[in-house]
Amino acid sequence: MPEFPGGKEALNDSIKARLHYPEAAVKKKIEGTTVVQFAVMADGTVDKVTVYVSAHPLLDEEAVRVVKSLPKWIPGKKNGKEVNSYYILPVVFLLGEK
Repeated sequence: MPEFPGGKEALNDSIKARLHYPEAAVKKKIEGTTVVQFAVMADGTVDKVTVYVSAHPLLDEEAVRVVKSLPKWIPGKKNGKEVNSYYILPVVFLLGEK
């Protein structure tokens, strides 16, 4: 399986640093989890980003933007060779602490 440099904690930190809650979603108090599917190519780049499970169009658009902005990953391997792999990632949008 592909891996984000630094592991899952680094991936979460990278998403948090890039995520900008859409102002229209804040005003409408929209929360949810958008699940994004994407390919990690054999060279580690992120490609073919799509919404796998939609939370709301405003949140989906931001989740896709954030995933597209991620740096290169460590690609998946099969029989010792780097290969294209798919990855599914939930992006959680919460307003304030609960």
